[in-house]
Amino acid sequence: MIATKFAPADRAAREEIERQLETICSHPALQGVMALTSGLLMILNGHRQILGLNTRLLDSLGFERVEELIGLRPGEAMNCVHSNEEPGGCGTTVYCRTCGAAIAIVTALAEKEPAERKCAAEVKRDGRVVQLSFRVSAVPIRVDHYSFILLFMQDITNEEKWASMERVFLHDLSNILTSLQGAVELASAGGGKACDQRLMEVIKDSTYRILEEVALQRLLVKGTGDKLHALKHTVSLINFLKSVRKLSVTHPMARGKSVELRLPSGDIQVFTDPCLLQRVIGNMLLNALEASEPGDEVRLGFNAEGRGVSIFVWNRQAIPGDVQLRVFQRFFSTKEGQGRGLGTYSMKLLGEEFLGGKVAFRSSTREGTTFSIELPCG
Repeated sequence: MIATKFAPADRAAREEIERQLETICSHPALQGVMALTSGLLMILNGHRQILGLNTRLLDSLGFERVEELIGLRPGEAMNCVHSNEEPGGCGTTVYCRTCGAAIAIVTALAEKEPAERKCAAEVKRDGRVVQLSFRVSAVPIRVDHYSFILLFMQDITNEEKWASMERVFLHDLSNILTSLQGAVELASAGGGKACDQRLMEVIKDSTYRILEEVALQRLLVKGTGDKLHALKHTVSLINFLKSVRKLSVTHPMARGKSVELRLPSGDIQVFTDPCLLQRVIGNMLLNALEASEPGDEVRLGFNAEGRGVSIFVWNRQAIPGDVQLRVFQRFFSTKEGQGRGLGTYSMKLLGEEFLGGKVAFRSSTREGTTFSIELPCG
């Protein structure tokens, strides 16, 4: 018996698959569903192997003949990056424990009831890894003495991108515009007199942040392609973290919880873009606060690391082992609702590709969870 880390690894023999195919092909209702379904549809047997799929799904996978996919499992047909990590294939890896499609299929087979999940997938397309999001419905049916699964898949990748933009971008942009509006009104109230330097700095900073937010969201929505130019200068870490903490403690997520600074005796200067770094550390803080319970403490600080510095955020709650494998995967989230799964993905993207740092985490029930970014001193 082939070992598995989630669903059973056994597969139907070729002769059994041939008999199942005859049953499907001779069933007019199933043929009608295959022909009339406008979305993506697979028919699976009780071993989660493909017996048929509609033309739209066949085209989206880049195959010409359905025979090329018969007997495979969904992740293998879609070229999921994890589908061949175990001898048992799709459904048997440790990653499959948090795969929405695998969970829906296994649940539908076990409970004989329809199951729906959201699936964040990493698949290989044209030599590169692509992040996709699907809404998956697994519907169990019984034909003769066989159990089958109708697997309906709706590609919601673009919906998730726009939902995340609405959730994060419009909120942040509204805050910036409010600050800019206040500065402009104060300047106008001066009766034509020259604006003081403080107001000009607010207007200048707000305008820059709007442009940066637009560039950042364009990058996150498209996934790649556009460039985001980091505007770096020397930053005092003690002053920077004090400012980040001040912003975080007013957030609704911090209610009933404390954010404590853990700073060394001496300051450290880093050469970085403070706005992008604030976005990274801010996401770490919000995740830590959201995971914490009333009365909990969240710690924010930094440590010297050789020629660099490590900025960290700690909370006492541990991340489940299965979830740890997908922490930085786009669209993956343990929370309900659209537009999720962008915070940790963006901190990795911004912290490493644009700030030149190293974003990581460690988590255990004994030590809690620490997210960090390592940056060179400068």
